[in-house]
Parts: sequence; C-alpha cells; structure tokens
Amino acid sequence: GGLSSFGKKGEIVWWGFWPESTVLPLITKYQEEHPSITIKYVTQSGSDYRERLTNSLAKGSGPDIFRFHNSWVPMFASELEPLPGSVMGSQEFIAIYYPVISKDLTTNSGILGLPLGYDALTLYINEDLLTQAGASQPVTWDEFRILASALTTKDKDERIIQSGAAIGRTENIDHWQEILGLMMVQNGVNPANPKGQLAEDALKFYTVFAIEDKVWDETLPPSTVAFANSKVAMYFGPSWRATEINSMNPSLRYKTVPLPQLRKDDPGEPDVSYATYWVEGVWNKSTNKQSAWDFLKFLSQRESLET
Repeated sequence: GGLSSFGKKGEIVWWGFWPESTVLPLITKYQEEHPSITIKYVTQSGSDYRERLTNSLAKGSGPDIFRFHNSWVPMFASELEPLPGSVMGSQEFIAIYYPVISKDLTTNSGILGLPLGYDALTLYINEDLLTQAGASQPVTWDEFRILASALTTKDKDERIIQSGAAIGRTENIDHWQEILGLMMVQNGVNPANPKGQLAEDALKFYTVFAIEDKVWDETLPPSTVAFANSKVAMYFGPSWRATEINSMNPSLRYKTVPLPQLRKDDPGEPDVSYATYWVEGVWNKSTNKQSAWDFLKFLSQRESLET
C-alpha cells in the first residue's frame, strides 16, 4: 500500500512490552474465533521506544496497534484513530474507566485508546529502615524531607552509605519526570504550561534533596536497584516496579503508602496523586482499523485481562 494505509488486509501488527508468551494464549483464542485475522505481536524494548515508534509511523511502516503512555496523548493525537462508537460509546467508556483516564484520552476528535490497566506513582518505604529509626510513614512533604535527612547515613568522607530518599536528580532516579510532575500539579501548576513562580518553586523543592540536604547524589545506583538492595529508605515508582523489586530481592520488607501531600489549610481538600499508565491505540493509517479495534475490545474484557 501507499502512504495512506499500512498492512496486509487481515494481518494486525501489535507492538507491546510484554513477552510474547504472556499474550499468546489470547492471540490464539482470538484467531480461533476470527479465522480471517492474523495477529503479529512484536515485543518492544522500553528504551528509546517512543523514538522508534515515532520513526516507524513517520515512515508509514506501522504498527496497526501500539502502546503509548498517558502523557504522550498530545504527541500522538494526530496518528491515533478515535474509538468507534460501535466498539464502545463514550458514556460506556466513562462508566467503565477511572475519571482520570476519560480526561486523559478524550480529545476533540474522540477517545484515543483503550488501557488494559491503570497505575499511578506511589511511595515505597523500606519497613526495616523505618522501624530501626522508630519512624512512621510521612504524610506531608515537610515530614518526608525531615525523614529523608534522618534516614541518610554517610561515611567519614561524606559519601552516602544509605540514602533516606531517592529524589533530587535525574540521571539515576527512575520516574523523576513523574515525581516532578506530581510536585508541579500539587503546587497548582498547569502541566500544559509549566511557567512562573509556582513551577519554579516545585522544581527547586525537587532539587533541594540533592543540592541542600544531600540525601542523594549521582554516584548512587539507579533508584529502583538502590531500593531493592536496601540502600534507600523511600522510593517513588508505579506499582509495576514491585515485580522487579521482588525479583531482585525477595526478602526485602517494604510496603507502599499514599504519596506525600502539601500541608492543607482546609482538611477537606482532596489529595493529589499522579496517574502513569499505558494505553493501546490504533494507528489511523492502518488498513485493518475495524479489526484492530475489535481485537482491543476482546483484550479489554474481564476474562482476557485475568488471563
């Protein structure tokens, strides 16, 4: 086909992060029920994924279905086919999915994808390190900052042996974008236009942990690895990181707790969290858009998700 359409009729190319073995039973089941359709799953590495996807779409070489992060909607809006009403109406979508998902995925042209899961940033705490210090989990950012300093230990040359919190830099902090995004949103910054004093204050507070408090520096291992190896007491990540932490250190005693909040003048003010999840979308230049949506609807059914 020319630039207008991608793919052989009846063959759907799907890019995802799961190993093929995870999705094979679902693909097999779907193909048995739809013999004219072939699903070709391609496992993608997470590194440079967005660049590879952008280039592949720009060259007109697909894929038909691809994963995109909820924060990428503005970047890929012009490449995504809106969810057809025949697959799911907008009222049904709003009834099924969390409000943040409806808000993220609804654009002027329609709803731009179907997520197969939901996740958000959470605070992981090393239970042993907090217990040894006689500390309880922090509720406000002020408490978090005091605790981060209290739980940091250094050697005689001021090198960090144990960090109180993995935060404050970018090169070895997994999910630093989301942590900073959380601080911005909590501070009343408009993420679409992060300018002005409130944005600067949030950025300054993020860096204070490395620059002033020196609870973290660039010599430490990546934050997820540091947390798994009991080298850091408090760590931010989405809940899917737990799988990785458990495989690195099955004996680590940790739990996840609500995110620190700004001090509230009014106790009725809602807590502010930060959603970070992946969505399955259909490329609007695919030849097989209808079948691709039908397959995604099948994937988002309860039994499929449980599988």
